Amino acid sequence: MKLINMKNNIYIFIALFLINHTVSAQFRKGGNERIKALKIAYITEKLDLTSKEAAQFWPVYNAYHKKAKQLRHETMFLLKNKVKEIGGVDALSDKEAKEIVLRTNSIKSDLHKNTTKFYSKLNNIISYKKIIKLEIAERNFHRKLIRKLRGKRKREREK
Repeated sequence: MKLINMKNNIYIFIALFLINHTVSAQFRKGGNERIKALKIAYITEKLDLTSKEAAQFWPVYNAYHKKAKQLRHETMFLLKNKVKEIGGVDALSDKEAKEIVLRTNSIKSDLHKNTTKFYSKLNNIISYKKIIKLEIAERNFHRKLIRKLRGKRKREREK
C-alpha cells in the first residue's frame, strides 16, 4: 500500500513540477493561461488525485467549465449587450423584456443541467469526499485570486 502512495506522490510531484515550470514560463505570456495553470496545480494538490483519477477527471472538468463559461457569456450578452443596443432597460418593450427574462431562465436551467451532469460523471471518477474537496478548493482558489488581484490593484494605485 505504501508503494502505491509513494508512486502517487511521485506522479503528483512530477505533475506539479511540470505545471510550475509551465506557469513560470507563462508569467511572461497571457494572464488567463497562467491562472488556468495555477488553478490546475492548486486543485490537483488539494484533491490528491491519483494518475488514473487525474486522467479521467481533467477532461470532464474542462468540458464542464467550457460549457458553463459559454452559458454565462450568453447570459451576459443578453443582459448587457442586448439591453444596451436597444437603449437601456427603460427602452425595452414588455415583449422584449419577457423574451430576455425567459431566455435568461432557460440558460440558467441549462447551467443547472450541466452542473448535474458534471457531478453524475464525477462520482464515477472520484469519491464524494474528493468532490467536496473540489468545491472547497475552487472556492478557496477564487478567494485567493481575488485577494491577490485586489492587492495588485492597490499597489498600482499607490505608485
